[in-house]
Amino acid sequence: MATNTKTAPKTAAAKDETPASAPTASAPATSGLGFTLKVERAKVEEIKRQPPKREKEENPTEEAVKHSRETGEVLAYSGLPNEEAVKKVTGFLRRAASDAGHGIQIQKVQDGDTFTINFSAVEKKRDRKYTAADIRKWAKENGHGDFAGVKIPNEVRDAFKTANGFGKKTKTTAK
Repeated sequence: MATNTKTAPKTAAAKDETPASAPTASAPATSGLGFTLKVERAKVEEIKRQPPKREKEENPTEEAVKHSRETGEVLAYSGLPNEEAVKKVTGFLRRAASDAGHGIQIQKVQDGDTFTINFSAVEKKRDRKYTAADIRKWAKENGHGDFAGVKIPNEVRDAFKTANGFGKKTKTTAK
């Protein structure tokens, strides 16, 4: 009993009908585009990826952060209309401080239906009391598992903090 297959074996004659250098399309395709697509051999051997040219968005907070750093004054941006504006301005402030190589303290205050961001540039960034590497090492030594190369769960972070006297809860476990 013979079985039928959907594909027939390819013959050498079928291969010779279409030369390797010829385009595969037999007729120009329009498909409602309003122009004709014509396939032809490319003039390059290899396609090299060109990274996108991203221009840094101008930072309107740079001068204020610089002034705060030089004078030590606490400055404010008031009248921000919503949380999205607060997030945008906070990002600008952090980037301005980072680009200048110093730290920044930021406080968000809601004034009715608007927001105010108080900020002060500080001499140096906050020192970290521990690192993710410290937590991973502690977790492995204390039977919480090996978290090499993966995100450390909040429960493990909290266990580390409690065991080492840091005690501050993460956002998800504080609820």
